[in-house]
Amino acid sequence: MPSQHRSARGFTLVELLIVIGIITLLMGMLITGIIIAKRTAEDRAADMQLKTMIMNATQYTADWNEFPPFDPTVNNSNRRGSELLYEYLCVPHPIGERKVGGGMSTNDTNVQRGTGMEPALISPLHGFYTYGFEGRGERRIQWVLVDSGRDKLLGGTMSAEKGFVPDNSDANGDGKADHLDNLIEKVSMH
Repeated sequence: MPSQHRSARGFTLVELLIVIGIITLLMGMLITGIIIAKRTAEDRAADMQLKTMIMNATQYTADWNEFPPFDPTVNNSNRRGSELLYEYLCVPHPIGERKVGGGMSTNDTNVQRGTGMEPALISPLHGFYTYGFEGRGERRIQWVLVDSGRDKLLGGTMSAEKGFVPDNSDANGDGKADHLDNLIEKVSMH
């Protein structure tokens, strides 16, 4: 009588490759979804921080009856503008018996500190802020705040009459003007 030989059947190479391909495809979709969710969260955090800064600048304007002082060296979205914003929006200042300002809360994610450097507000997109005025002559009608966005390139200058003026530069060569990912908010003097 012939012996019946049972062999355990395993996966064929084709089946194994199909399973690996499906797992790879699902992992790619998952990682892409995580990256998109993280970028969306960063963009929303940057927008919320900018709105919080505007709210505190509005409070500063109400307390002092003027906009936070402007330093012309902040024009190129360098660290100095973010240092001044930290000073005016996060640190309480005495007026007689009371302290005003300093309403913006800070933590390790929105303040950059360094040895020998003043603290500076930074964007959730990891860039510095710049700001300036918009108005004619001595009549400053708006205070303009700009977050240079994800590419950290301002792509424009602050004009005393027009506020932020884009220059349509493309310094990183990605085919998009640098100012397109900027976040811009304004505070008007009442």
